[in-house]
This record gives sequence, structure tokens and C-alpha cells, in this order.
Amino acid sequence: RCRYVGVHVEGPYISPAARGAHPEDVLLTPAKDGWDWITENRDVIREVTVAPELDGMPEMIRSLVKAGVTVSGGHDAAEPEDIEAAAAAGMTHCTHIYCAMSTLHKTNGHRRHGLCEYAMTQKTITAEMIADGHHVPPLLAQMIYHAKGADGVCVVSDAVAAAGLPPSEELYLLGTGEGCTRVRVEDGVAMVEDRSCYAGSVQALDQMVRGLVQTCGIPLCDAVRMASLTAAEVVGLQESCGSLEAGKRADLCVLDQNLNVRKTVVAGQTVYESEE
Repeated sequence: RCRYVGVHVEGPYISPAARGAHPEDVLLTPAKDGWDWITENRDVIREVTVAPELDGMPEMIRSLVKAGVTVSGGHDAAEPEDIEAAAAAGMTHCTHIYCAMSTLHKTNGHRRHGLCEYAMTQKTITAEMIADGHHVPPLLAQMIYHAKGADGVCVVSDAVAAAGLPPSEELYLLGTGEGCTRVRVEDGVAMVEDRSCYAGSVQALDQMVRGLVQTCGIPLCDAVRMASLTAAEVVGLQESCGSLEAGKRADLCVLDQNLNVRKTVVAGQTVYESEE
């Protein structure tokens, strides 16, 4: 059993230059294509990833924020002015920091920051981290944690269909339809078929929390917060979940001293218990 709390729409309003595993022919631009389909489904959609530099993006961000949707920057090739305009319009989060995201670069000979540096330094922006040791290596995970703190960065699995399955030579599909991306899993990470870029993670959050503590030296309480309460705060669910408090949902994961899962509780009912 699991409990769904909403949908994160990662794309299609992203940059062709930083699309990662997303097919280019499905990408949209706010000024040209609109975004009514998102606001019409705001009861289900809680978060949308956008590239700040796309034409019409500030207007789209204001509209989404008014509808109660968290706007997250990512998969972008933005200049500082684009990022600041997006933040002024209501962007408060960024998607999987340092992955398919604008960073320090030169424009006309001048060094300029990207969304990575903006998110790392601004308290008004929270960030996601794919803490699988591949998308974000341990040293980089330590830097992000020290810059943002446990209340400024949340851990996300970014898991694809192959997550939790035994090793296989099989190619998996990312998306549906004829144009979907074919994905292979090698060395504990998903990659597009030609190995040109990552295509998501194959780790669950418990494995990521374990890695943050045992490999990165991040305190257990902070690693757990990043995977629970901080994530709930990003999408406005902190009043009902994310921590152990009276009146909140009784959704729990019980770990042993080695941080392996021993029991899972959903809505107060045990749905998994280790036989060991």
C-alpha cells in the first residue's frame, strides 16, 4: 500500500538544451502553448518544474502560484535575469539541484551564475537532491547540505520503473507511446539507451538516507528530515504529514540500527514487516 499526495509535473515547460531524458518533440512554451491544463487539474498537481527563461514564464508562474501549485525551476539554460524574474513571480523551489540545471558560465566574456548558485545562496528557494551517489556524488551532497541546511533541501528518489528490481539487461521505458525514452540500468543508475545522460534513479529513499548518513557523514536526524518534513513543507503538506506529531497521518517507516527498513506503517496499519 502507498498514499499518493499529488503529482509533480517535471516538464514539458523545460529547455531543449537541458531536457535530459525528456523527448524534445513534446516540449512546450508558455507564451505559445498556454498552461490551462495545469490549472484545470490543480486539485491533483502540486508541483511543476519550469525553465525560467522560456517566453511567457513569469505570467505562467504567477498563474500557477495563484492556483496553489508549487513552482520549481529546473531543466533550464537561464541567465540571472530570468532566474530573478521567476523568483519574483513566485518560484520557490528547484528540481534536483546540479542535474540538468544552469550553473556558472560565461556570457559575452562575463562570468554569470545559474540556477544552481542562486538556489544554493537564497533562503527563499528550497532544493531537491537526488542523493543516490551518482546524480550527486558524496562530496557535492555534503556541500549542498552545508549550504542549505536540512530545512532547505529535500531528498527525492527521482525513481524510474526499474527501481527496486534485480539487475537485468532489459531496457525499460520512460514514459508511454512510440516516442518514449528507452532506459538501461548500469552500476546502480538509470541512463538513456546511448548512455549520453542519466535517466532517473533506481534507489528508494531509505537507501538514500543510509548513504547520506554512512557515506556523507550527515547526522541521522537531518537526513531523515530532508526525506520527510522538508519534502512535505515544499508542497505545503507539513500540517498533515512529514513528522511524528499528534493529529498527523500515521505513515511511518521503522529502521534498524543499520538503517535498513524493518516495518512500514500506512494510516496506522502495518503493511510491511521484515521477517528477519
